[in-house]
Amino acid sequence: MPGLSRIPTDELTAIAGRCVGTDAERRAAVALRARLDTSGRPAELQALRVHPRFGLAHAAHATLAVVGSVVAVTAPAPGAALVLAAALLTLLDGLGYLHLLRRPLGTRASQNVEAREESDKPGVLVIAAAYDSPRESGALALATRLLRDPYLAMALSMLVILVCCALRLAEIDGTAVTVAQFLPTVLLILLLPALVDVELSGAGSDAAGAAAAATAVRMAGDLEGRLDHFAVWVVLTGANQPSALGMRAWLRRHRNELDRERTAVIAIGPVGDGAVHWSRREGAIAPQRSHGDLVRLSREVAEDAGDSDGARGYVAREVTNASRAMARRLPAITVATAGASPGGPEAIERLAGFVGELAGRLDAEVGPSLPDRD
Repeated sequence: MPGLSRIPTDELTAIAGRCVGTDAERRAAVALRARLDTSGRPAELQALRVHPRFGLAHAAHATLAVVGSVVAVTAPAPGAALVLAAALLTLLDGLGYLHLLRRPLGTRASQNVEAREESDKPGVLVIAAAYDSPRESGALALATRLLRDPYLAMALSMLVILVCCALRLAEIDGTAVTVAQFLPTVLLILLLPALVDVELSGAGSDAAGAAAAATAVRMAGDLEGRLDHFAVWVVLTGANQPSALGMRAWLRRHRNELDRERTAVIAIGPVGDGAVHWSRREGAIAPQRSHGDLVRLSREVAEDAGDSDGARGYVAREVTNASRAMARRLPAITVATAGASPGGPEAIERLAGFVGELAGRLDAEVGPSLPDRD
């Protein structure tokens, strides 16, 4: 399928500001569908409705916890109730299970692009990548550099405050409790500007993310007819930032088609100018383990390529396309290239070659043991 060898990176980066729910995101999806269509791989747009305002939602969670902390000084029971509610809402939102406070903040339209290989092969290999752009918040980037995982820091701060509230309920008070409660309360207050800044910030071209989508398109051609036991489905997800909402909707839509014993997901992560790396764990707050066989095969691909020093495993401390699949108990892993700067054609070639080899080994080792379709 030679038409897919032309990588649409420049075409995507030219569509700047591909934030969830924007016209730019929609135009990027249409362009990707057209690229797949004209190359012989029929694709379709799948509309979805999402609640993307995670910055304001987490700001509300933090505010609720701060109010509860203040109230708990004189009224421990009501204060503890407020902090407990804030902690639960933060955990459920951060883990991707329930976005309660996002709902009243507005609904936006987004879309996924799906191109599947129709065949009677027993397995399905999903190649997933996001094509939208995150909002470029300088304040949140600074918080991430300082705290590594701001959302985990929020959750832990609320837990500490909740313990202090419990001590006050037990009539255990004093300077130590006051200090222990004061410090995480101040941290939550300091995080508020960063959380609000997310909603006020725009998105750039996100060349690394565009290259990930381009690599997924490339894989549709590279893997066409190559695998004996897996049909290849390419899924380009919108609303990835935040919380991989596009992948969440896609998995729900196809939950009756994706058998856990016959499905594998390889998510393409951002393409930097460094070595290939793969996820060992993924997810916000409490990262889940990537599938053991996929991690092992990735390591073997790197070792056989003589790149065992540069290639490595890593932990993705955010909700990703792969972590969404893991939550559905599907075997999944993210493969990307490291580097602070976006990768060019050489990085895409390197990543595509790695993913192709990984898919080939998965097909050879796991494919023969897949149960037949009913």
